[in-house]
Amino acid sequence: MPAATVLFLALFLAACSGKDNNAAGKAMAAASKPPSALPPRPGFATRRALIAQGRAAFASGDWDTCTKLFETAQSWADAARCVAHTRDTARGLDDLQRALARNLSDLDKLCSDADLAPLQRDPRWQPILADATTKLAAYRGTVNVELEQLARAEDAPGQPPAHPADAHVFAARLPRVAAILTAGGATIADDYLQAAMIYYRADTAAGAARAHELALTALEHDPDSDVARWLAAASEDRRLKHEGKPQKYGTQFVTSGDKRDLWNVDPSVDDAERARWSVPSLAEAIAGDAETAAALRIGEPAL
Repeated sequence: MPAATVLFLALFLAACSGKDNNAAGKAMAAASKPPSALPPRPGFATRRALIAQGRAAFASGDWDTCTKLFETAQSWADAARCVAHTRDTARGLDDLQRALARNLSDLDKLCSDADLAPLQRDPRWQPILADATTKLAAYRGTVNVELEQLARAEDAPGQPPAHPADAHVFAARLPRVAAILTAGGATIADDYLQAAMIYYRADTAAGAARAHELALTALEHDPDSDVARWLAAASEDRRLKHEGKPQKYGTQFVTSGDKRDLWNVDPSVDDAERARWSVPSLAEAIAGDAETAAALRIGEPAL
């Protein structure tokens, strides 16, 4: 194992654990039982409704209800937070493992989440943590870090700083992104997704068309990615908007002063098709209640 990876593992485990090395070693020796198989994940619209209900139940302290709602939606990190309040530690750890299997990048947030304190005190927490940390280090070794940096609004090395709305800054980064892609620098779903984000943020018809292609490639690598699915739809909408045509899915807005209005929408596209691309309903978009994790990750302004 490379020295950098060993250091990453050591630092991450130390940051997430308040135990001494001897105690941590004993915990690492404990076997962690993998969670049981799951039914198919519900569709986007169903998951969105369940998560909204789950958040309301969480806010009211109805832990059993929010657990069931989040588990049905397969929103596993949220489910683990609810379960932790019921003290059903085994169930909470199962949900935690499923959350990490879905998204390893949640690991640092889960380590510091106060709602998960009862789970963090369980001896089974450390083996789960160690396994996830190892897998995260392996994943970090496959990501194209430069593409990841270029997609961020924060300063990218050798590139101008940007805000998500600064299209001209992301447009200035496109030659380097194109060179990376031509050289075969994108190999996994997240690489193609990061590249797609940059083209999308450049905010031109040609950039949107390229973003659409790259988002579809990301989706081929990760068919369960709501972010790639949403970006494929949003980039198609953005291209149509630049061409002065009605959008299909309802992801694009026009701003005049402090007013923000939905761009014209093709009436032949229904909400079932929107849900197929992880896009909220048209009524939600019109009401300004169509914010999604995908849109936030890509840097779209809050609706």
